[in-house]
Parts: sequence; C-alpha cells; structure tokens
Amino acid sequence: MSILSMLVVARDAAEAKRIASEYAVSDTAIDIHGLQYEAIAALIDVVTDSGYEVAFHDLAAAANDDSDQWALPLPADLVERLAGASVEDLVTWAAAWAASGESDAWDDDDIARLMPRLAASARIARERGAGLYLWLSL
Repeated sequence: MSILSMLVVARDAAEAKRIASEYAVSDTAIDIHGLQYEAIAALIDVVTDSGYEVAFHDLAAAANDDSDQWALPLPADLVERLAGASVEDLVTWAAAWAASGESDAWDDDDIARLMPRLAASARIARERGAGLYLWLSL
C-alpha cells in the first residue's frame, strides 16, 4: 500500500487536510514522498533533542483513528528551531537525520535538499501564526 505524505503550513488540521488534498506542492505544502511518522519523529528528535520515542508516541497517538487521512501537528519547538536555523544547523541536522536510519527511503542528498525547504516553510508558518502539519493519506 502506498502512502502519500506532505508537510503543510496551516492554522489547524482541517486546513492542512484541505491544502494537502489539493496536492498543490509549494513553499507551504512540501511533498515528502512517502516519509511517514517514524521518519518525522526522527527529524523532531534530531532538531529538538526531545527523544525519538517521545516524538514517535506523540505522532502515533495523534493518528489513532481509523481514518484514511491524517493531519498531525508538529511541535512548536520544531517549527521555531527550523525557522531560526542557520545553514550550519541545517547541514548538521540533515546529516544526523540521514544517520538515524528512519529516512531510508531518501538518500543523504535528498535530505540535505529538503532541510532548507523545511526551514523556509517553518519561517512562513511563524510569520502567519500557523503551524506545520504532517499530512498522511492511504
């Protein structure tokens, strides 16, 4: 079974689902090509040092219904750190995320190219008073 996944800037989960279901990739809707919450939990851990298990549990708990589509809010701390990240931070985080083994569907170069896009989306979210959501659809 194939899973669609995006990271979306939105004010709430309903808006994130609406934006993502239009599947219009932009600075505020990034196609992450099937990365699931395990990979995003590893990203959260790498950037915020919150612990993989905590991040994984929080995402899994938010996706605990029988729906075929979810919009899971990402931690505000992740958004703030990405929004304020330096180029060096992004390079360090990309390498650590790649080394986590949770993003095996992507190679190191793909992850390195994704990080600045995530930072740009986080800055947009901060400017709009919005959040970042992981959207998944079966």
